[in-house]
Amino acid sequence: MAVVYNNLRVALPQHGIGAADVVFEVEAEGGITRLVAVFSDIASAGTIGSVRSARPVMINISMGLDCVFVHSGGSPQAYSDLQAYSVTDIDGLYDAGSVFYRDSARADNMGYEHALMTTGTRIQSKLDQMETQGERLSLDGEYAAPFVFYEQDTVPAGATAAETVTTKYGSYQPSFRYDQATGSYLRYQYGVKHIDNNTGAQLSFKNVVVLSVESSVIKGDTAGRRQFSDVGSGTGVYATNGVSVPVKWSKASASSPLKLMNEDGTELKLNPGKTFIAFVNGMKNVAVEN
Repeated sequence: MAVVYNNLRVALPQHGIGAADVVFEVEAEGGITRLVAVFSDIASAGTIGSVRSARPVMINISMGLDCVFVHSGGSPQAYSDLQAYSVTDIDGLYDAGSVFYRDSARADNMGYEHALMTTGTRIQSKLDQMETQGERLSLDGEYAAPFVFYEQDTVPAGATAAETVTTKYGSYQPSFRYDQATGSYLRYQYGVKHIDNNTGAQLSFKNVVVLSVESSVIKGDTAGRRQFSDVGSGTGVYATNGVSVPVKWSKASASSPLKLMNEDGTELKLNPGKTFIAFVNGMKNVAVEN
């Protein structure tokens, strides 16, 4: 399951994101980002939200992992892609009431558009219904897992110190700070701890991957939505255990999995644990500090 999360400051705190196995961050428009949270066990996630609309790059992330895609609405290009690629999705615009609901307190305090919520059990019920209708809800028979993991915690060869990793989207600059006690990176955004409201715990990740994926404003789009060069290849950085190494990435098509590689082209191995993957518009928009 891949769920599009609202990440505006006014819409915080988020619910259920701490239960995700992988979280992607991409710019939607004007320095505003959204998170795509990938869950292997959505039923146990509790309350989830708030859920927002789709963009093509988010759909591509979901397709690359052969996920069911959960969102509420989307840009014109996103809806075009959902249809063109026959994406299995759950859309809040059409499943309001049964799968999604508006949290009245959030609507009053944050705004109607920041109040669309769901739960793991509601989504699971929807999945059960979809399965009875013949939807494919198991991994495709030709699917190959895109990420490779070490069998045990490992410090990558040739790494340099990386106590803090900061990504930049205009004035919004979230960061990850290495915590020696837990061996994980703690996430901060808007100058404070990034918290999952379900648990009250700060988001933490064993792996932080920042990829340079060029993007630009779509010509004529008055909302400032962006188009991404996420099909192709590029560079990035991988941080784990307080150190980092340069990496490369590739994606053969919109529906193909994202591949991560070492600089020499061999497969990149990640440490077992939760992973955060950030798309930034050029390596100038990531800072790794000792």
